[in-house]
Amino acid sequence: MAKILFAWPEFPDYAARSIKSVVERGHVVDVVATRPKVPVRGMERSLGQRVLWVEHNQKCISLQNIDATLPDVIFMGGYGIPVFNRLEKEVRRNKGSVILMSDHNWTGSLRQLVVDPVRHRMFYRSRFDGVFVPGDSGVSVARSWGYQSSQIFRGMYGADPELFRCGNEVIDRPKKFIFVGQLIPRKNVKRLAQAFLRLADERPDWSLTLCGTGVMEKELPNHPSIEKLGFVQPSDLSSLLRESRCLVLPSNEEHWGLVVHEAALSGCSLALSSNIGSAVDLIGEENGVTFNPRSTSDIYRSLLSITNWSVRRSESARLESLRLASTFGPRRFADSVEMCLRHLSKP
Repeated sequence: MAKILFAWPEFPDYAARSIKSVVERGHVVDVVATRPKVPVRGMERSLGQRVLWVEHNQKCISLQNIDATLPDVIFMGGYGIPVFNRLEKEVRRNKGSVILMSDHNWTGSLRQLVVDPVRHRMFYRSRFDGVFVPGDSGVSVARSWGYQSSQIFRGMYGADPELFRCGNEVIDRPKKFIFVGQLIPRKNVKRLAQAFLRLADERPDWSLTLCGTGVMEKELPNHPSIEKLGFVQPSDLSSLLRESRCLVLPSNEEHWGLVVHEAALSGCSLALSSNIGSAVDLIGEENGVTFNPRSTSDIYRSLLSITNWSVRRSESARLESLRLASTFGPRRFADSVEMCLRHLSKP
C-alpha cells in the first residue's frame, strides 16, 4: 500500500473517477487541486472522498496545513502551477518521489525537435523520476525530453465506461455530428460551422450539435440543422453521445482530447483534426478520418465522406471505436500508477 498525492490543475470529473480506481486498490490517496473553469459539478462525489482545493498561486502552503498525508510519491500536473511546485519541494525534502503528469502531444515542430528538449533537460528533467502521459503521442514527447522507456507510463487520461457506454447500433441513431468543447478560436469551431453549412445543402438529413460555451458563441451561424446546447454536464453528455453518429473535433491544437475517448466509448465514429493527440490511439482503419484543421474544404470533405458510409461500414466503425476505447479508462489509469510504484520501488 502506497501513500500517493495527486496535484491536478482544474480538476475534472474524469480525473476523479480515475483516481477513485487507485483508492479502491487500497492505496492512501490525497488529491490537491485547483478548480475547473467550466461549471462541472460532483467531482468529490465521483472521487468518493474530499478534494483539497487550493488557489493557483497560494502561498504559505504545506501538506500539514491542508491536512494531507506525507506521500511516498506525488503525481504533479505540469510544472507551471506555483502552489504545486511548493508541495513538490516539500515531498522532495522528505525523500518522496515526483512524477510529472504531462499531456503534450508530438507535432514534430521545430520547437519540439530543438527548443523544448534542451529546455526540459536543462531546467526540469532533474526534478522528476518519471512521466505519466495519455498515449503514444505523449510517449514521443517524453522521450525527446530525456526519459527512458521504463520511466514513461501511459494511460493518464480516460473516461469512465460506466458513465460513457455504448449506445444503439448506428442504424438506430439519428444522422448527427456532435462537437464538444469550448467555443474559442483554438477549437476552430467557426470553420467547422462553415464546413457544415456547405454540407447541409447536400445532406439536409444530417445535423450538427454544438456543446460548449465561449467567446465565439455569437459568431456562429443560426441554422435549423445546427443545435447549440451550451455547457453540458458529463451525465447529460453521455446520453447525447449515445444518440450521435460521429464526433467532430476540428481543434487547431489539442494535446489529447478526452472527449474523443468519451465518444469512442459511446460507439461514435470520429472526425478529427490532424492535430488531436488521441487520434493515434483511437482512430483505426475503420472508425474515423482526420483532416487539415486550417482548411474548411478539407473539413467539409471529411464530413461528407462519413455521410457516404454504408450502414455496414458505419457499424464496423462503431465496433472499432469500442475496441480501441477499451484500452483507456480508470482501470488502465490505476494499472499505470501501480506500474510506476513498482518502478520507483526498485533499488
